Amino acid sequence: MSEAPQADITVDTFGLLCPMPIIKCGEAVRKMNVGEVVKVIATDPGAVADLKTWCKANRNTYVRDEVNGRVHTIWISKGLADV
Repeated sequence: MSEAPQADITVDTFGLLCPMPIIKCGEAVRKMNVGEVVKVIATDPGAVADLKTWCKANRNTYVRDEVNGRVHTIWISKGLADV
């Protein structure tokens, strides 16, 4: 597995359930510049699927995720990646 990207901002949603991880992530991304990366820490098991869908709907790039026990760490880049 490749190394996790450097995050410009971290959003801790530990213990929060849907829709709070999406709301908190969205608030952070609105303040970021295109190409910057947000790291979201979540315990909501639906956060991965929810944030993948949110990225598509909002034209952001879902970079990757990792799971360690019940903690999900998700990296999202603002804007669409060059593909």
